[in-house]
Amino acid sequence: MVVTFGRTERLAAALVARHELAEVVRLLNGIGVLPMPLKGVLLHHTVYKDPAERMISDADLLVPTRRGADALDLLRDHGYSQAPAGRAGVMTVSPKGKLAVDVHWRVFPPGLFALRAAEMFARGRIDERLFGGVVVIPDPLDVYAHLVGNFAKGRHGASHAPQLRDFSAVASRHGLAPRGVARHLERHGLSRAARYALGFAADDGDAFAVKVLRALRRDVVGQASARVAQRITERFGTASTVTAVAPHLVNRSLARGAASVAAHAALGLRGRIERMRRRREADRSDDD
Repeated sequence: MVVTFGRTERLAAALVARHELAEVVRLLNGIGVLPMPLKGVLLHHTVYKDPAERMISDADLLVPTRRGADALDLLRDHGYSQAPAGRAGVMTVSPKGKLAVDVHWRVFPPGLFALRAAEMFARGRIDERLFGGVVVIPDPLDVYAHLVGNFAKGRHGASHAPQLRDFSAVASRHGLAPRGVARHLERHGLSRAARYALGFAADDGDAFAVKVLRALRRDVVGQASARVAQRITERFGTASTVTAVAPHLVNRSLARGAASVAAHAALGLRGRIERMRRRREADRSDDD
């Protein structure tokens, strides 16, 4: 079920996200970490003129992989609660926070696609104005590529209108060229994810997405895999366990997809064990 929000709710969420993100940026800058804003919070500042145009449910920051542990330790020392580590990041909430800041040290979970944090930071540009501190703004091609991969990773579909709208908004705002986007997606293992994500966008009337799809090099297997992934998602829905396979079907290759499924399962098991350990510790504390 996709929930819709009114203008007041969207604006309030945007303002809260801006405040929460600025505080995390300030703290990270204090230990020499220059983070990279991603997804909705980035689009609010660089693409959409009105922050109420797009709903935001959290704020996302990418930190250099080697500084991930430093960033989390710092936030923990400042009272930020942290969920168990995910496959690519951790959800954090400040002591008085009303909206989570997700801190990522990977762009995508291990083995999924080939867009790497170090490359994104290398192509980005320093900004000292937008977020109340010093951040790295990703290259527009990386913004588009990340949206494609995140759409596929999240198992989104035709009903996810805000995410579908992001594609055309980014392309228009930055004047992207379809062929350049296609080559960038291919270079970073996202051509099959693009067939999945931009297929929905094209069906939704996104003319730029159509041009990107046409510019992709021929890939019969990838096209078939994307269609299968789309059908699974549309039939079972985003939240279904069955659709967990969809992102892996549109990985760089079927072999890479099998490997990323295995990594996904292993990390998922580790996460469940960690949650069980935390529950046992909480139960012992309650007994004491």
